Amino acid sequence: MVLLTFFKGLTQENDILEFKYTASSRGVLNEIIIKKDSTSIKTIDQSQTLKTDPKKWNKLLLLVKTIDLEKLEKLESPSDKRFSDAALSDNLFITTSYKEYESSSFDHGNPPNEIKNIVNELIVLLE
Repeated sequence: MVLLTFFKGLTQENDILEFKYTASSRGVLNEIIIKKDSTSIKTIDQSQTLKTDPKKWNKLLLLVKTIDLEKLEKLESPSDKRFSDAALSDNLFITTSYKEYESSSFDHGNPPNEIKNIVNELIVLLE
């Protein structure tokens, strides 16, 4: 049985290289990039790089197992306030050793249910 993976295509957790989250609008760009060893947090007025907490990395690896990455770009946003600048436009990127997966855009604070846990785990770093 092809273990309902994508992890259905991922054979090892080592295949995940990074998680990236962006939130943007006119004049605003927030970005978080988490790799196994480093976490980069950028806002419009500051940037910092920290050592990645191994517990955080492992939690993200567990959460990504619940997602079919091949369908990430097709997930529908539950709201559309970003189109009228009433909310930041967010995206989630997950990079593996062979491909980068990108979600469709969604309103800040209101991601599709399928990726809500990962997004919430990432945005805590901006607060």
